[in-house]
Amino acid sequence: MTNHTDRDNARKLLEELANIPLEQPPSTASAAPVLPPLSQPFSSADDAALWVHQHEREGDREYGALVLLCPDGKYVATTPIEGEATSFDLERLLAYNRETRTISHPQGYRCVGRYHSHPEYAEQTARAHPRYSAEQVKLHLALPSTGDLDIAFKHVDVFKNNYISSDDGSLVGYSIKPQYASGYAGFGLGSTPESKIRRIVTIGQLRVLDSGTVWGGFTGPITADWVLPGSAGQ
Repeated sequence: MTNHTDRDNARKLLEELANIPLEQPPSTASAAPVLPPLSQPFSSADDAALWVHQHEREGDREYGALVLLCPDGKYVATTPIEGEATSFDLERLLAYNRETRTISHPQGYRCVGRYHSHPEYAEQTARAHPRYSAEQVKLHLALPSTGDLDIAFKHVDVFKNNYISSDDGSLVGYSIKPQYASGYAGFGLGSTPESKIRRIVTIGQLRVLDSGTVWGGFTGPITADWVLPGSAGQ
């Protein structure tokens, strides 16, 4: 039989257990990073990206930045910061929840664009693609990689604009139409830079903001019939 003292002790034990704070599972969301210094306001996202592009940088690593929309409708960019030799971790600039795979906008802003640079990688690219001409190697490095496109696909709701800056002075902006964002980023890219361009402009938009030494002096939107200057097309 259970006496009153046993019941009282049991009740006290349950109360003590109820007051013990439960151990919380480790968070899968990264903390909101402190943003680098911001640019002056611009009237367009592309102008903000050009401001980032004009910063000096080392050619042996990638750099990254964000383009942000302000409450007043102007755009600012974060000062570019250096990453690794062949990658840039966006979690250095944005809070990301790995469980829900969602990005949190910086407080007071809406992220509308991401920028990163491609390092000087011509020799390695030429070895990997021995059939490329020298101009195709430069074009390859001026375009988004499959990994870059994958991020644009997965976060099309956040990154309305994506920017790639190459060591040859090129700056391109590209975007993906939301109706295509559920597909595989690498599908239909082909085996040449020209075929990648045709695929991107089919499922989105590609525009040259700074020609550098890549685009033959051209700036503006790229269409599906674009060919490399001096080339008969691929």
